Amino acid sequence: MDRTRGGVTAGVSAVLRADAPKDYALLRLDKPIGDTYGWLELDTTTVPDTSQSVKLISHNRGRSKEIVRRNTEIVDIPADHPLANVPFALAYLSDSEGGSSGSPVFLREGTGVIAIHHSGWTRRDVPDFNAGSLMSYIVPEIRPWLPGNRTPDLVVEVPRVTKDWLLPGESFTLSATVRNYGGVDSSATTLQFYESFDSSITTADVEVGVGFVGSLGPFETSEVSVTLTAPISLATYYYGACVDAVADETTTDNNCSTSTSVIVSTTPQTTALLPNYPNPFNPETWIPYHLATDAAVALTIYDVRGSVVRTLTLGHQLAGVYESRGRAAYWDGKNQIGEPVASGLYFYTLTAGEFTATRKLLIAK
Repeated sequence: MDRTRGGVTAGVSAVLRADAPKDYALLRLDKPIGDTYGWLELDTTTVPDTSQSVKLISHNRGRSKEIVRRNTEIVDIPADHPLANVPFALAYLSDSEGGSSGSPVFLREGTGVIAIHHSGWTRRDVPDFNAGSLMSYIVPEIRPWLPGNRTPDLVVEVPRVTKDWLLPGESFTLSATVRNYGGVDSSATTLQFYESFDSSITTADVEVGVGFVGSLGPFETSEVSVTLTAPISLATYYYGACVDAVADETTTDNNCSTSTSVIVSTTPQTTALLPNYPNPFNPETWIPYHLATDAAVALTIYDVRGSVVRTLTLGHQLAGVYESRGRAAYWDGKNQIGEPVASGLYFYTLTAGEFTATRKLLIAK
């Protein structure tokens, strides 16, 4: 524990935000705390109010620093960290007696704005919520309150696809989230979706869809999706999106997203057992599956007691997709001696080489 005394003290002139579910507060101080990093102290670790003060113990200036909880060492944020170049510092919130509460604090150099997360490194309602994700979560909410931040700034976040392995010509959905990181509302604009043969996304790539983005307030988001068809040629494709710049937007080099990849292939990347169809059924059903490699395939039906009802020996099969009625496993709802089985819940297990998986099915008569 750093027991250093001294430093710079500022009073809390206003509580700009206090959000109990997120367990953090955004404060305005009565003066800037200066170009310093280090330990911060509040009079209490309860919900802050204007009777409190904040103390910053100075350390050498440099890049944004992170004070590591395990040993209180001050270290550089890794250069590849997404917030490495953001002019915020992460420090501990300490009580007035000098003991650390283990709560990280964010500040902007030379301003009177500070954000405090006063329940430690974790959120009670979100498992594995650590300091890194805390920075990603809170830092954007501070930006609108900072001096000089009076323009919109639209950013396209990482795009998503419903499936990252597709058959030629298969339909899928591509989605992207546009967020306004600026300090004022943005006007409505357009989002273009692109397909690329490399991992970079630019407006020079092949446009595959268009979406509308309405006006966004500071830190508000808009989700946009398009339905696409996978190319016929077998290859790895990259998809992303770029948002058109809006009026008064000064930072436009972040208007295009990173990419997400899709593999178009007739050979699945993994072996998988899929849900049967129809389900519930009477009297017959089809059981689809994927094979990533050639394998001897068998399907076994069990009742709820674990007794074997029927075994379907499908033989040695080539890697591929077995989903259609002409290729999926077929069960006529009968046992090994050809008798219709009773209504109820059953289990089916696929064995393909070393792969085994089990799912449920329901007969409803």
